[in-house]
Amino acid sequence: MDKIPSQNPQCEGVNQNRIIFDSRAPTTGRVCFPIKMNGSAYEMQAGSAHGVTEGSEFSLYNDSLTINDSPSLCVFVVASAAAIGPFTTTLKIKGTSSAITLSATSCVLQTKAGAPEDLLLLSPLDEKLLRLYETLATMMKESHPGKRQIRPVLEKEKARLGLSIVDNRIAFDIFDSRLAEYGLTRIPQTVANDPKEIIPVLHGAAHFYWHLNREVKDALVDTCIEIECKTLIPTRDRDSSGHLIYKPTGDNHLQGGVIDVVASDRTMYGYKITNESDRDLYLNAFYFDNTDFSIQPYYQSPTSGKFKTYPTLTKDGGYLPLGYGSGGVGPFTYQLEDNTDIDVGYLVFFITSENVNLSTIPQKTPFKPLGRKSVQVTTPADPVYGTILVPIVQRRYPVQGQ
Repeated sequence: MDKIPSQNPQCEGVNQNRIIFDSRAPTTGRVCFPIKMNGSAYEMQAGSAHGVTEGSEFSLYNDSLTINDSPSLCVFVVASAAAIGPFTTTLKIKGTSSAITLSATSCVLQTKAGAPEDLLLLSPLDEKLLRLYETLATMMKESHPGKRQIRPVLEKEKARLGLSIVDNRIAFDIFDSRLAEYGLTRIPQTVANDPKEIIPVLHGAAHFYWHLNREVKDALVDTCIEIECKTLIPTRDRDSSGHLIYKPTGDNHLQGGVIDVVASDRTMYGYKITNESDRDLYLNAFYFDNTDFSIQPYYQSPTSGKFKTYPTLTKDGGYLPLGYGSGGVGPFTYQLEDNTDIDVGYLVFFITSENVNLSTIPQKTPFKPLGRKSVQVTTPADPVYGTILVPIVQRRYPVQGQ
């Protein structure tokens, strides 16, 4: 669709990610970023907010529709951390390739992750893991587009994740001091001592920890964004689709920077994010499950291609409800696995002054799922059956005065 002057069409709510007027589905987990010339520099329209790091490499294509059907025109590299801004990055051509002329539709696709994205792994020097070490050594020499490297380390202080051998199966040890406070030091699931089962978990963990730990402090976000989590109760009303309307009640469960709730599939929760600043802002929110490395989207700011999107959080008190109201997101419940008395997940809000496509962040668990701990509830709608009767009065002559 061509750009329409003074109009910025976009889709909000539960259907915002459906494909409209297009038979081509987006490529899962891969996002092309526009690239243009800024003077004599190649400027990619993605930066630290998108997870760009020093050493990352990007392949150039004429447009986003040809990435699967044609070879790349050249490879760009992020040469230094100074080249990375919040929303743009200055790229350099890798190697000795000559200058490239960009078109209006030119875009780049990440083909190599930077070193800061690597997963540092602590594992025992045990001959039972020899096949795993051989596989990791081979992988480090090969190119795996978009995949983060797995690098074994010897010091626990440097590691993000650990491996242990338990009853000849592989267990995954968590080195997060915030979770150790609650006694959570190991993933409850194990896998067979087989690289084909271990490697997918390690790749999932690398993706999980990289996005989880991209924490950035900003004075405006810290002081002007208010987050509330409240219990939801159903009203007697229903919306135009026949779904129950919920309303928040009681105190804010967010106290001292922590949300503490009692897990139950019958208790529903909702969130309200308020922007008290004088800047229009955009919001993306994801739930990181520490027990299975899954990342569940709670809210993704809608994208509209070449059109400008309306801010998620408008300035001076604008707010977005999640789980109720106009946010287009159903209520949330939290549930525990059998034989588990406590669980801790992280809800991460990404707040930006520009709309950022973070659709590559969500991921399913690399384990065999045991069940969802954070569940977005879809409330059943009333059956719809009705008729409309419109009388048609037929006259030979019009009524006087009409």
